[in-house]
Parts: sequence; C-alpha cells; structure tokens
Amino acid sequence: MFRLLMCAAPVFVCFFWFLYYVSDYKNYSKSRKYLAIFFFTLFVLFVCQFIFFGKYYLIYQYVDCAYMLCSLMAYPLYYLYILSATGSAKSPKLLYFLIPIILFPVSAAVLYHFMTPEEDLTYIKYFLYEEPYPEELLKLSAVGRWQVIQSEIYSIYFCLQLVVILILVSRALTRYNKQMADYYSNLDNKVLYTPKYLLWIILLISLSSILLSLIGKESFVKASYQLFPSSIYALLLFCVGFISSKFNHDVQLAEDNLTELSKEQEETSDVESNPQKMTVLQEQIVNVIRDDELFKNADLKISDIASMLGTNRTYISRAINQTMNMPFSDLVNKYRIEYALSLMKNREFSQMTLSEIALKSGFSNESTFYRVFKHAMGVSPRQYTHNT
Repeated sequence: MFRLLMCAAPVFVCFFWFLYYVSDYKNYSKSRKYLAIFFFTLFVLFVCQFIFFGKYYLIYQYVDCAYMLCSLMAYPLYYLYILSATGSAKSPKLLYFLIPIILFPVSAAVLYHFMTPEEDLTYIKYFLYEEPYPEELLKLSAVGRWQVIQSEIYSIYFCLQLVVILILVSRALTRYNKQMADYYSNLDNKVLYTPKYLLWIILLISLSSILLSLIGKESFVKASYQLFPSSIYALLLFCVGFISSKFNHDVQLAEDNLTELSKEQEETSDVESNPQKMTVLQEQIVNVIRDDELFKNADLKISDIASMLGTNRTYISRAINQTMNMPFSDLVNKYRIEYALSLMKNREFSQMTLSEIALKSGFSNESTFYRVFKHAMGVSPRQYTHNT
C-alpha cells in the first residue's frame, strides 16, 4: 500500500497544485492560467506513468498517446508561463513546438490503429517494457516496426526540446530582469529572483526526464525501482508549485510597463546618438540623483528623473548605460551605499541601527540593504562596522 501511494505521489502533487491555481478564479491572471494548465498536463502525464508502472497492457496503447502528448506539452507550457509572467509578447518560436506536439501522438495513434491486437501487445510488452523475449519484435509487421522507429525519434526529440526550452526560459528571465534594472531603483518584487530558483528545479526535472527517456521507463518497472523516480518527481514538482505560489510579482503592471517602454523606444529610435549630449545628460542625472539626494526615495523610478529633466525614461536609460556602463538601479544603489558608509563612519550616527541606516539611505528594507552592500563592499554591513 505504501509503495502504491509513493508511486502515485507525483499524481497527487500535480493535482493539488492544479486545484490551487484554479481555485481563485476571480484573480485568474494569464500567467496563473498557464501554470494551472501546466500542472493539469503533468497530472495526466503522471497518471499515464502510473498506469505504465502498473503494467496495464490492454489499455496502454491509448495511454501511450496521451503520455506523448502531455510530455511534449508540459515544458512549452512552462515557457508560456514565463513569457506571460514577464509581460513578454508571445514568441513565434512556440509554433515550432506545436507541430511535433500534434504529430507524434497522432502518428502513434494511427499506427496503433493499423496494428493488430497481437502486434499491439508485442510492441508494448517487448519494446516498451523490454520483457525477456526481444526476438518477438522481429515478428512485427512494417507498421509495427514504424511504431518502434517513431518511438525512438520521439525520445530524441523530447531531449532536444528540453534543452531548447531551458535556453529560451533563461534568456526570457535575463532579458526581463535587465529591463527592470534599467528602469527601477528598488528591484524588490520586480526582478524575478524566484523564477531563477524555479529554473534550477526545472533543470533537475529536465535532467531526470532526459535520464528516464534515455534509460527507458521500463528500467524502473520493478517494484524496488519505482519509488526512486516517483519520489524525486514528487519532491521537485512540489517545490515548483510552492515557489510559484510565492511569486507575488504584479504581472499586469509588468505588461503595462513593458508596453509603455516599447512605445518610448519607438519615439527615441530616431534620436541621433550624440556623445556630447549624452555627457551633458549624464551630468544632469548625477545632479538630481546624488546632489539633490533623490536616491533617498526608496521608490525612485527612472520616470521620475525623466520628468524632472523633461525627457523620457528610455533616453535616460541609454545615457546611464552608455556613459556609466551600469543600469539605473546600480547607479542609484551606488549613491545609497556611499551615503550609508558616511553614516556608519560618522560618530554622530553611531547609535543608529543598521535598519535605520538602510531606511535613511533609501533602501526599502534591511535585507535589500544587506544584499546590495555585500555585493558592493564584499562584506556585510555588520562585518564592515565591526572592522571599522
């Protein structure tokens, strides 16, 4: 009984997170919708895998097609979730995934249809499960042999798809985080640190899937081995659902922000790059941020600077990146750290706590102050005060 429950653990985990993400339908964002579909797809996938481990030969020809469909859908759905969560436009690259998602299950279903019941059983028992009489596969007809070839091609494509999806997800997160760093001084709830952890977990799941695909599910059919992939998948999938539930970024705000950004980029695309003008603009930016102490505003945005200087934020961002080789957030945090250091060295402020120094320097909270300070100085604020 315990072994049966452990083998079904990924099924329960995926169904739980599917119900969780569809429960709050009133706040049903597009990214949440993709995540719900992602977990429902995984739920069906692991039901199919559970049936496979149960050796239900007579129905597995139907289950095999559903397994192919869901396994090829799952990771593109996660990519859609990332695109939606970052406010990115729909990628035409997804069209390349759509054809194989349809082609492999349909071709498998057609081949199963033209195979005799005896061939179905032979293919399932001696190819999918690799039971002791592989010479039985030689008795397959041309249709049966095509089914074997099609299954091998599917395994190869599945591995390639995972690699491509991981690269696309990583690029989408990097691109979005860079845009946020260029336009906000406070990156709390804006830069997507959480999906980076998700990416590592998805990588582990992907490697497990590739390993399972290369070794073959049949290698884990024995009762003593079934618990290994099931427990690994259950743990990793629970982490994916849990971390995603903590991802509280305002997706609609991100979409609006990036839409406005794209419009501004169009407006400034015809502006001729003039090094002298850029230098003048850079001096103006430094004056308002450092000399006017705007860095003390924890919610300072590049649009605030643009309004004060009578230009748009894309032009400001270009000036900062081209003349100072850093994003807007790093520039503002540089002056915040400089101010914090001056407070920490001044005896008049020796009684101030690090939390008070952080807030007074423009940081939204102490944890952000610790992270930025350690990145800039190489030591934590507490270590720095102890050493000085």
